[in-house]
Amino acid sequence: MINLSVLIATLIILLVIAEVSLRIIEKTNEGSILQFPNVIRPSKDPQLYFELVPNLKNQRFHDTKININSAGFRDKEYTIEKPDNTVRIVALGDSVGFGWGVNLEDVYTEVLEEKLNKNSNKNYEVLNFAVPGYYTAQELRMLESEAIGYSPDIIILIYLFNDAEVKSFHDYDKLTFLYRQLNFFLKRTSYLHYYLSTTFAETRAKLSEKNFLDNSTNKEYKDLLKEMFSEKSEGWNLSKESLIEIDKLAKKNDVEFIIIIFPDIQNLKNYKYEDIHEIILDFCKKNNLNCIDLLNEYKPYANTPMGT
Repeated sequence: MINLSVLIATLIILLVIAEVSLRIIEKTNEGSILQFPNVIRPSKDPQLYFELVPNLKNQRFHDTKININSAGFRDKEYTIEKPDNTVRIVALGDSVGFGWGVNLEDVYTEVLEEKLNKNSNKNYEVLNFAVPGYYTAQELRMLESEAIGYSPDIIILIYLFNDAEVKSFHDYDKLTFLYRQLNFFLKRTSYLHYYLSTTFAETRAKLSEKNFLDNSTNKEYKDLLKEMFSEKSEGWNLSKESLIEIDKLAKKNDVEFIIIIFPDIQNLKNYKYEDIHEIILDFCKKNNLNCIDLLNEYKPYANTPMGT
């Protein structure tokens, strides 16, 4: 009994030491342990699953600072009521739309807003509702629950390949959902839990990719993408359904909806994913969805560090 007590006490002490050590490492070298936990929190809306933390000020994330406004999105403060003589655009998306790795003034929504207002007799507002990790069904829910209330004239959605790789959070049973929410809470409160769970997830992802490649003759990432965007893919079908629902909601509110296909900018040299772009474009054409493909716009940058 005494030995068990000593073992438990020793384990607790070691866990405390590990927790304190990781906090010291993070304090001396911001971003070395925590990647993004202080910016997001569990959402009470099960269809969103998680959300940005409102009223966050100057949160360090690697070499950037992140501010979240009082409404819970990364942007300046905006009134819900649209001002007179104003064209309002709401932007949906995930980490690219959010501006992962850049400060607010360099996020595309801020740049777009500045360019639109230059020499214009109208006032343009571009509101950024993108959240890292969101996929199309969550973006639909964000539009339904928040963004549409700002009376937009235009909705733009940044579409990435990984939008077709996940299933809906609403399909989780209550026990699984509660477990995931608890895990989410622990990630935000314990540096040790965050470090261990993140390391485990990254290792599992690398092993899964390695197993896929090892077990597939001459298969590459492009082959995985073909499976993700096949007609039998649950993620792609969910994504398509969500895009159609966004379009319906836009039409109902007399709003223009534009899908923007964002290429894999890390692999612009010898780009191998044109057929995936064609699949998305073909879907948009068949369903009368406005779609802009940025691939040709980015190809000239293939030889820059961004495109290597």
